[in-house]
Amino acid sequence: MFIRLCVMMLLLCAPQAAFAMANLPSQEVANVLVGKPAPEFKLGNTAGVTQTLTQARDGKRSVMIFWATWCPNCREELDALKGRLDQIKKDGVLILLVNAGETKEEASSYLKRQKIPLESLVDDDNTVSGQYSVVGIPTLIFMDEKGVIRAVEHRFPADYNSKFN
Repeated sequence: MFIRLCVMMLLLCAPQAAFAMANLPSQEVANVLVGKPAPEFKLGNTAGVTQTLTQARDGKRSVMIFWATWCPNCREELDALKGRLDQIKKDGVLILLVNAGETKEEASSYLKRQKIPLESLVDDDNTVSGQYSVVGIPTLIFMDEKGVIRAVEHRFPADYNSKFN
């Protein structure tokens, strides 16, 4: 019985552990969408507003960050990002958070507790994550003003402006 229980727990937890990725690379990640227009989608956000990607981006250079509250690397990235938001905004870059696989309430509660002054789109069934070939989180999708994907990374680079070229 004990062995059966251990195997069951391993099967339930292994996908989440693999999805979070313990040691994330800082270099660019190969993604079939780089150089192509970002796939359109429509999601609700933590404020209860439903938006398309085009509406959310508003014609700006954007970084879409796929994240989850249970992911330690996501928490680390969001915490570091919090201190850079003013400069990022001055540079004309929009941050779009997309919570992967959790509820609006879970995402909203986390952002409020951590004093992260951003709303998050909520991809509770991971449909959008699949559209973007997200294989681990955090995943950062860099889009230019026209909505073309220019880079995919797992960390927010210091030279983020170069990722839009």
